[in-house]
Amino acid sequence: MEIEGDDQLEHRRERDIALQRVIDALVQECTGQSEAQVADRLREELAGLDLPQMPGSWFDSVIDSITRGDAYVVSSFSQSHTDIPEPRDRPRTQPPR
Repeated sequence: MEIEGDDQLEHRRERDIALQRVIDALVQECTGQSEAQVADRLREELAGLDLPQMPGSWFDSVIDSITRGDAYVVSSFSQSHTDIPEPRDRPRTQPPR
């Protein structure tokens, strides 16, 4: 059954928040673990959600972020509606000119 209109938007937002919460929790648990360990945990957590198959490039990006201690941001909606952990390493700013 295909979801339409406002229901489709609401469904996507719920999915984004669920994904963001999984990623945020894994950042807290798995920072510094090997990519293989993080990949296993991410697969376990995603299996519990009713989600479509995520592309391999998305999966790789999320794993890379988690191992560095940075939360992958799923969407601007999930960013504004969840408590995403601060990055472990803040980006450097450009020196003033």
